[in-house]
Amino acid sequence: MTEGSGRCAAVPVVLDEETRGALLRIASSAKAQVRQVLRAQIVLAAAGGAGNAAIARRLAVGVNTVRKWRGRFAERGLEGPKDAARSGRPRRYDDLVRVAVVAAATGIPPGPAATWTQTTIAAQVAGTVSPAISASQVGRIMAGLALKPHKVRGWLTRRDTPDFWDRVRDISTRALRVASVEYRAKHAEVATRNIARAGLDGIVQMRVGPALESLPELADEDPAPFDLVFIDADTGNDTHYVEWALRLTRAGSLIVVDIVVQQGRVADADSTSPDVLGSRAAIELIGSHPRLAGTALQTVGSKGHDGFALARVLG
Repeated sequence: MTEGSGRCAAVPVVLDEETRGALLRIASSAKAQVRQVLRAQIVLAAAGGAGNAAIARRLAVGVNTVRKWRGRFAERGLEGPKDAARSGRPRRYDDLVRVAVVAAATGIPPGPAATWTQTTIAAQVAGTVSPAISASQVGRIMAGLALKPHKVRGWLTRRDTPDFWDRVRDISTRALRVASVEYRAKHAEVATRNIARAGLDGIVQMRVGPALESLPELADEDPAPFDLVFIDADTGNDTHYVEWALRLTRAGSLIVVDIVVQQGRVADADSTSPDVLGSRAAIELIGSHPRLAGTALQTVGSKGHDGFALARVLG
């Protein structure tokens, strides 16, 4: 503890030349995983004498994230920032099998049955893309997707369409996932109910709390690059969110930043509002960043005069 402050002192980090070189290579690598780059940047900043709060502000992460990886490096060296081996059995069935389960459950059941059962779905899947799958495994897949066959009216494309499985393979390689971050629990509860009502709770992951603390945790999971990022509400931190969006997307992805006009206040050069300054900085970042091409659009409607910025990731 620091004397009289009640706060924990930052763990000291000392690097030899070999270790520093290894961390610099990771931090500057275009091929390294996002989470590994971030952890290397944290350790390098810590070795440079920066405090946890200063590093958190510089890298747009939570202080707890900085404290965690700084401490792990101090304990284990270069092994500290690495991911621990995950326990549990590897997944036996790939995305194509999961889509086959969905295709069966949303199709017309074999007569004279009026609805599918887990057993009949397992038999159907075994005859298409999987040599064998148990009824209980079918049940787990459907539960994970919140799929209820008796409530489904059907798919837009039937299994007997000639190119059905080619389309399925294309979809399964780009399995849809949505990550949403809500600052307030009550808003997350409302969103969760609406998502479940739409039957999408199997693909939407809801996180609650400050986004600048949740985003490093999301990066730690090494998700596939996002195709679309929508940034809303916390305009004072928009530049941090755009930077995080760049870390979590790929060439061709779209980044949308909402509430950037604010009744025209964004054009007021004398404004000192953190929200206005945040929106203006985000627009300037999009305009100057070598990996982004974008524009800002004004909107006028029942909610007043506002607008959004739209950016495409170039590479």
